[in-house]
Amino acid sequence: MELKYLLVIYIIIAAVAVSIYLIFFLPKAETSQTTSKTTTTSSSITLPQPDASWSTVVGYTQSFNICRDICQQYQLDCKVETAKQYCSTVIAVDLNRDGTIQNSRGFTPRGGGACENSLRCFDIIAECKCSRSVLDVGTCINSYLEQPVTSECSMPSA
Repeated sequence: MELKYLLVIYIIIAAVAVSIYLIFFLPKAETSQTTSKTTTTSSSITLPQPDASWSTVVGYTQSFNICRDICQQYQLDCKVETAKQYCSTVIAVDLNRDGTIQNSRGFTPRGGGACENSLRCFDIIAECKCSRSVLDVGTCINSYLEQPVTSECSMPSA
């Protein structure tokens, strides 16, 4: 009879040990695996960040988000069609910070001159990368823009 009691005690101890493992250690292992997968994914795609000094400027945040979304898609698929979309998307930002978007000239967040109502994504995002291919003003003008970038806009009144 003593052997049966020892066997029952052994089974109970084993069941408690397995339960403790499942309760305390298994969730931590799953969390660390999830965290490492998230880190790997986020490190392969580097999203551009908005310029904080432009966050209150009319049209900037909306335009930045549009361009960032296209850039993210380009980073995922590296397709020519997505590059063309990034380069040819026309956005509008109040460059002279007068509270309205008009056909007037101002300086972009990147420092170049442009018309408020005919900006492109490369005017507000420094570069959008996919592998070794970088979408910047030079690449866009040379490769993907069917219509040239024009700067025919009125100068802001003093």
